[in-house]
Amino acid sequence: MSDKQAHLPSHAPPNDSSPLPAVGSYVVDTGRQPPRIGEVTALDDHGVLYLRPPCGGTEWNPEPADLRAPTEAEREWIRALTTPVRKISP
Repeated sequence: MSDKQAHLPSHAPPNDSSPLPAVGSYVVDTGRQPPRIGEVTALDDHGVLYLRPPCGGTEWNPEPADLRAPTEAEREWIRALTTPVRKISP
């Protein structure tokens, strides 16, 4: 999942000097309870991020300080949710 991995260290919220995650990467919003995994769908000129659940759904705006990179277990869950199922021909 390196192409969509967040540019944030695991379990470390960004500080003022940390770069924001790239559009298309997955992050965990720890400002929600329970924490929510989301794909970064947009980043505006003011640094406002928009996240959407891995399987689609309603976008939300997290606080950048509440974001962290997914753990390996969370990355496996993201892969399971986003990998297309191949149809098996009879």
